[in-house]
Amino acid sequence: MTLACDLDRREDVDAAFHAAVAAGAEAVAGPADREWGGRSAYVADPEGNRWELAWARTARFDARGALVGFGE
Repeated sequence: MTLACDLDRREDVDAAFHAAVAAGAEAVAGPADREWGGRSAYVADPEGNRWELAWARTARFDARGALVGFGE
């Protein structure tokens, strides 16, 4: 299982990745543009849980900031 942190802006992926690694996470895959049109990176926290740090152009969030879906 991979947990995900969906971010508001493309450049937030790089910032979140570097902040996580600086805080002790293990780099799994550095930030990269993905063929599905977004940008993501992967880290493992100190307990070994894998996290995807991702931005998707079509992500939709509710008023609380929760991801509610993808698409225009």
